[in-house]
Amino acid sequence: MKTLLCRALFRIRAALFLSVVLGAGGVDTRADEAGDTLGRELAVASGAEAWKRVKRVEFTFNVEVGGESKMQARHVWDVAAGLDTVTVNGVATTVDVRGGAPAEGPEKAAYARWVNDAYWLLMPLKVLDPGVNRSALGTVEFAGKPHEALQLTFGEVGLTPKDRYVIYIEPDTRRLAGFDHINADGKKRTALRQGQTEVGDMVFATDFAFAGPRIFLTDLKVE
Repeated sequence: MKTLLCRALFRIRAALFLSVVLGAGGVDTRADEAGDTLGRELAVASGAEAWKRVKRVEFTFNVEVGGESKMQARHVWDVAAGLDTVTVNGVATTVDVRGGAPAEGPEKAAYARWVNDAYWLLMPLKVLDPGVNRSALGTVEFAGKPHEALQLTFGEVGLTPKDRYVIYIEPDTRRLAGFDHINADGKKRTALRQGQTEVGDMVFATDFAFAGPRIFLTDLKVE
């Protein structure tokens, strides 16, 4: 009974959130209704309402293999101004993230870094982005437990529009448990969430394990 009540409350809050984000026009007509509902519940459970008040985010994107650091990218993202300062190997580049990828130069690489790393940070919220098609796949087993599966495909948006994701959602909390990433060539990588960080009313999945590498976010600050 408690689980059913929680799900009902998630649906009500999610509907209110989407009405604010998309306006009276409502749902993306390319996505199925069950997928829309599941996507909204995921976003709301992760703190979509609180994100609308965020002005600044700092975090470090890390890749580790066998306990050895392979890459770090530090982000100081002025969300209000649409500017991200990306620091890799001691070199800082500031890029405008609102107008699409720059044609060349260090800003192009910084923009690509922001697209990738911010997606890891905000995946549960970005399921509602324009151009994202959501499809509910029902209840499936993930990491030995039943989860609800949400498939994401894309229109001509982002840097890799032919990729797709299957996101696994905890049935009780409606939070991200992990995902499959399938690239344009059909190669699949599965990520299992190992840790999460709560900041105010927001919950960020900040630690993922693959078959080999570990991808995790540190130094997270949200204002």
